[in-house]
Amino acid sequence: MAETVMGSPKRHTHPSARAVLEVAIPPCCSGRFGRTGFAEAGLHYDSALAALDLARTAYAEGGRLAEVRTLANEAAVQLTLAGAHSEAFAAQGLLLKAIRDDALTHALLVQVRQRIETLRPS
Repeated sequence: MAETVMGSPKRHTHPSARAVLEVAIPPCCSGRFGRTGFAEAGLHYDSALAALDLARTAYAEGGRLAEVRTLANEAAVQLTLAGAHSEAFAAQGLLLKAIRDDALTHALLVQVRQRIETLRPS
């Protein structure tokens, strides 16, 4: 149950849940540090997927299209560095075209990210 502190609900996170989250997502692998950390480690495919995850979040949190465009372009560069499959580039191209044509949807972001994930080299 949530407490109210100065008019806003205060959420409690169970200590063991917080510990699991901290272990599951170490600081080096979250947000901008994760993308650059993956890239610096030569994990370009992971960096591309992280950029697409952040693009999806930026779009969902208010349609920040400039940020989505930057992240999508970054993902394209990382896919190139990863030597990704041509179908991954086709999916990424579809995303970039939708951004240019002002036709981007959350569903498209999700579909492109999922497709690129399925094409990940083993």
